[in-house]
Order: sequence, then C-alpha cells, then structure tokens
Amino acid sequence: MTITRYKLLAYRASRPRSLEECTADLSVLLNSLSKISPAAFQWKLLGSSKRKAMQNSFIDPNNLDFLNDLIFKGANRRDDDRSIISDLGFQVFLWNGSSKDDAAASLSIVNGNTSKTSPNSVVLEFPYFGDLKENVETVIDILSVAVEAIEAERALLFREDLAPPTFDKMFLETAAFLADGFDPQSAHQLAREADEIILASHGKIFIKR
Repeated sequence: MTITRYKLLAYRASRPRSLEECTADLSVLLNSLSKISPAAFQWKLLGSSKRKAMQNSFIDPNNLDFLNDLIFKGANRRDDDRSIISDLGFQVFLWNGSSKDDAAASLSIVNGNTSKTSPNSVVLEFPYFGDLKENVETVIDILSVAVEAIEAERALLFREDLAPPTFDKMFLETAAFLADGFDPQSAHQLAREADEIILASHGKIFIKR
C-alpha cells in the first residue's frame, strides 16, 4: 500500500500560558497522539545528526519533570544575557525516530506566545498508508488533538504534495477547522466545499471526502 505524507497546521494568536500549563498541554498532546497511532506517534529529541538523534530514548509523555525541563530549554532567549523573552512563549521540536524517511514523523509546538508578530502553533508531519480521507474518524481525532492542544482558532490537514504555495488563507484538501466566530468568510467558503461538517469543542471541522 502506498505511503502518503500529510501535514497538519494549527494556529492561535495570543495565548498566555505558564511553564507548568505548557507542560500539561504537551503531556496531553503526546498522550493523545500515541492513542491514535502508537507506532507513528512516539517521540524522540532531535540531535546534532540523525545517528545521534536515533540514540535518544523515546519520551515518556507522563514524565512531567522531563517535559517541564524540555519546555524550559525551548524558551526563546535574548542574545546578550540569555534571559527568557516571555512574550514569545515556549517551543519544542520532536521526531518519531524512524530510520526510514517515508515513515518519519515530526512534531513542533509553540505555546504561551503572546506576541503580535507570531502565533502559537502545532505542526505535525506524518505518513499514512493509503488515503487518509477514507478514515474520517482518524482525521477528526488528529485534527481535534492538535486544535485542543493550543485552543486553536484555525487548522488545516492536507496531503503534503497538494499543499498550496501559501497558508495565509484557509483551504480544504482533507480537513480544516475554524473556531466559532473566527473568520466568518472562510467558514462560509469551507461550508460550501465540505462534504461533511462536524461540531467540535469550540468550532467546526470541515471534511472533504
């Protein structure tokens, strides 16, 4: 069966979160992803080389002390005194440790960001055997997990080879999410294009079959 690469992007503007809250958010995200696909969604730290990165152990999503330290190290810092730039929040980059490129998955999350120049985000790149559109339940689960991690205002899930040149505007390839009251014009457009609309925790998921 053919392996297809997918990408998920979830965004939210200002979201004040403490280090401890970001730690809890990351733990929930990692646990939720592992329930969807234990094989694909298990995570390691990056390394200075692929060989060194593969030697890293898989992360325990319930080890809050480790996650707290990981997030603290991922804080944006000033060049002069290395003090934390609090309004830029925390960021973490992980991968699933696969030795094969077509089976590799990566995850990045920016949380606790209150800057007006950059958003909070979850970016997930992953492989899927076959056409993800044929498994609507998995589509909903993956999109919902990312959205809930940062209380996203908008999110996109699409095949990497069908990605548009820019992500500034909403589009519908596999699925999309919009929070209630956010970007009504795009919501109207997605509703016209969607084959199914699912009510989510604080918005709607638009499905393309």
